[in-house]
Amino acid sequence: MTHLSNICHTFAPDIIIIMIEKMMRKILFLATMLVASFGISSVANAKINDKQVDYENRNEIAISYGVYSNSQVISFYEDIIAIMVTGSRGYFDHEKFIGPIGAEYFYHVNKWLGIGGIGIYATQGKDIMSDLSTPPTKEGTSRLNYFTLLPAIKADWLRRPHFGMYSKLGLGGTFFNDKHTYNDGTKISDSDFVFSWQASLLGIEAGSNNLRGFLELSLIGEQGSILVGFRHKF
Repeated sequence: MTHLSNICHTFAPDIIIIMIEKMMRKILFLATMLVASFGISSVANAKINDKQVDYENRNEIAISYGVYSNSQVISFYEDIIAIMVTGSRGYFDHEKFIGPIGAEYFYHVNKWLGIGGIGIYATQGKDIMSDLSTPPTKEGTSRLNYFTLLPAIKADWLRRPHFGMYSKLGLGGTFFNDKHTYNDGTKISDSDFVFSWQASLLGIEAGSNNLRGFLELSLIGEQGSILVGFRHKF
């Protein structure tokens, strides 16, 4: 038990500090994007009226980048548990998570309701380490890829010429592939399909009638707990 306690104190704080640093950098990026989106709205055409916004732009496409997705959070805690269970004989280091990157399309069947879907991709790379020797040695690499498809609905409960607020819900599945490549040439691959969702409680968008920047806050979902992006309406 003492050995496990030492392991947790040695590795868990380092991992948590790294995750916090990554999160702070991404929050700064999100804030910059939000400011930029409001800058777009300042040069928009003021002559557009509510009826044009409501009925001329029924289609919309968007791209986004998020942080703290379901997969990212689960992977983080799985690594902590693995360190505790294995006694740190094997653990992961130098983790890099890219994404989730999202692409979505919605068609508005009426003024406030849009029906469509969300596609999401994320990837994670990390080194497989062993502390059976001193210093710890790298035994190989791990690569996880996540592919998600979510049929979704979007409720625009505030829709104005240069500003809008909405909520969004998507339910579907994530296919992931986990591939381990070891220094001796051994390769191990595992794949699975799991249930996924995205529940964005609050979305804020600002810009012109056709191009807007947006910020979304959600319950933990596969598109991210916090995400930013750009949306084109046509």
